[in-house]
Amino acid sequence: MTQGAVPDPEDLIDGAGQIRMLLTIVSPVAMPGIIAATIFTFTVWLGAFLYPLVFIYSTDQLPLTAGIITTLIKGDVFQWAASWPSR
Repeated sequence: MTQGAVPDPEDLIDGAGQIRMLLTIVSPVAMPGIIAATIFTFTVWLGAFLYPLVFIYSTDQLPLTAGIITTLIKGDVFQWAASWPSR
């Protein structure tokens, strides 16, 4: 069995099924791309969270992700009443 992107007919003759070929051929080839996409997604998410948290001081202008952290969570107590509509 060779490490390539195309499954070899020899793999089928040797008894490797579709799942085995996926795990031994496709996964090692795709893993660097999956890792790069994960790192890129994490850095974009972190930037979208930290920049508003650092640069915006008014809680009215914060996006939802940063606003929940700053207004609803104070220490270990969740301030759920602040998210309820007023009567």
